[in-house]
Amino acid sequence: MEQTNLGRVPRSLTDEAHVRFLAAFKELYAINGMKGISAATLSAKTGYSRSTFYRYYESVYDLLILVETEATPYQNMQFLHDNWDTIGMVEITNAFLYAFAEKQDLIRMLTKFSDDNRYYERMRECIYPVFRQQAERVYIMEPEEYDVVAEYLTTAKLALLRAWALREVDMGVGHMTQITDSVLEGGFWDRVEAAAQAKKAGIPYERTPLSYFVDQHPWIANRALYD
Repeated sequence: MEQTNLGRVPRSLTDEAHVRFLAAFKELYAINGMKGISAATLSAKTGYSRSTFYRYYESVYDLLILVETEATPYQNMQFLHDNWDTIGMVEITNAFLYAFAEKQDLIRMLTKFSDDNRYYERMRECIYPVFRQQAERVYIMEPEEYDVVAEYLTTAKLALLRAWALREVDMGVGHMTQITDSVLEGGFWDRVEAAAQAKKAGIPYERTPLSYFVDQHPWIANRALYD
């Protein structure tokens, strides 16, 4: 899963100067976003010269991109993507939950100043392929119909994340995920788990066609369709 637009990455992410510049950037960003952050302010805060700063970075936005990338669960989603046909419901939903919980401070900071960054764009690019892949695993649909399912699930997951990050609701991300997994995504995850169990047993899994839902829920067949 490609990580795009990562900016100019330092020669060594463990260099003392880089570690201090990144820590100073996070400290300042958490207060007022990008407002007031410059090579000069970061140099003054770390004790390094501006020439040292520019040996590592082209601009302060390289540091912002690194923070966004750190908060985006590329490795977690890559694992789900690579093991799409063997993983079950618990592994998938836990991967999302742990990814959010592990980076909650960064996520809250980036969400608070979302006008400054493209973190949620990165998140969408990161998790959308996982939902689309799982939709293909368990449903028989046209390509654009898979896109709709993946877009819906991705948008719902990011809306949950934003509400949690901004503390718009008085509950933890685990509780909120429990609600959405149970009420909104239950049928989808049930099918994912059934596919995983079939894989373990070495038997074929029959994907669900859209006609199943029409047959089981007549109100769907009677819904007006507007182009």
